[in-house]
Amino acid sequence: MSGGVRLGLGCASMGSRKSRTESRAALERAYEAGIRWFDVAPSYGDGAAEEVLGEFCAGARPGITIATKVGILPGHVSLAKTLIRPAVRFALTLAPGLRGAVKRNRPAAMKQPLTPALMTGSVEDSLRRLRTERIDMLFLHGATAEEAADPAVIETAESLIAAGKVARVGIASSPEAIRAGLAASPVYTAAQFANNPLEPQLQELQPLLDSRRDVLVSTHSVIGSAGMIESILAQLGDDPQLAVAFAEAGYSGPPRTMISAFLADYALAPERTDIVLMSMFSRSNLENNIARLSRPRDYDAMVRIATRIKIA
Repeated sequence: MSGGVRLGLGCASMGSRKSRTESRAALERAYEAGIRWFDVAPSYGDGAAEEVLGEFCAGARPGITIATKVGILPGHVSLAKTLIRPAVRFALTLAPGLRGAVKRNRPAAMKQPLTPALMTGSVEDSLRRLRTERIDMLFLHGATAEEAADPAVIETAESLIAAGKVARVGIASSPEAIRAGLAASPVYTAAQFANNPLEPQLQELQPLLDSRRDVLVSTHSVIGSAGMIESILAQLGDDPQLAVAFAEAGYSGPPRTMISAFLADYALAPERTDIVLMSMFSRSNLENNIARLSRPRDYDAMVRIATRIKIA
């Protein structure tokens, strides 16, 4: 996977929705398949994901890039909920339809105001959980435009790099925050944002990113919000021209499979993307996504499909 867009493993559910055993297996498979970018945050896995990734990276695995974040903390998880997690995971394997109810009852992550004290403290905590002396990529997680451009935040980012605790700093937030940060300081050399037909943020940021070729671009939310695939399925039945657009772009087969392939291609195709984050916890999902990297993709055809998709 050298050159062009690369896959990164999103670790958001490690230690919560996915057990430590399942998470470790997914990390092993991804590494063996050549994936070297692992994206995590203090809030992921209800606070457990960094520890899971740190345990995995403690072995001799050269070439790994760890991207973590600062600015959002996990919600409080009671001891009782922690103890029943294995039973909840087992119940979901029997009744996947319960997933929405379980998600609604998860503790909400909490955005924190970005201050020098928060940033330095969060980095120290992440270094400990990740079992490393330096974070390869630190993103401001959910930063506002004002925070990204704040001189105190910029100075703290510079000091963390100078101290050798962080290699690079980026912004994982809205296009407004990314614009504000990149305009305010060259310390930011990465941007992370959603990119799918519902949230075409790459198209929105394309002119800026083309002018800043030093900025590493990573995208997430390939399948968008819950219900996107079902909504597209319904529209395929109601809009003959949408079905024609899929066929003209070379998509065929069972509708759900076709839509999933389109969403993956939509994320992987743009030339101005360096890393596409996906949560690949099954071997088949991992192998399918890796295989799609080497297939030709007509991004203009995918944009034409996307413009016909209307999601409420």
